[in-house]
Amino acid sequence: MKKYRDNQKCKIFGETLADQQRNIELILKKLRRALKDSGLHLETTPLTAHVLVVAQKLTYKYGIQKQKIDSLDAVHLALVCELSDKNRQPVTLVTSDEAMIAICEIENIAVFNPVSETSKF
Repeated sequence: MKKYRDNQKCKIFGETLADQQRNIELILKKLRRALKDSGLHLETTPLTAHVLVVAQKLTYKYGIQKQKIDSLDAVHLALVCELSDKNRQPVTLVTSDEAMIAICEIENIAVFNPVSETSKF
């Protein structure tokens, strides 16, 4: 949070640093609760050159021409693909963004929406 405290985008979480921290903590708490209730678990993977190449291809496919995702969303999708390949099983992406959900449906990526607390496989 300290790294981003002066970033204007952070203001979507609140006007003051205390509001931002409180709101982000509430969002994370709600996300953890929704994941626990769903039976899903969180896993991480390193950001490699391969992941960035896949993200670049996804950005060209959905971002530049269709304006559906930005490069950070593409990195998230690429990481999901990387984890799926690494584990040799489907990985569920957690998002409530409608454009990301639509892309996941096209790419056959399972989605968990913490806002509606529903899964699409």
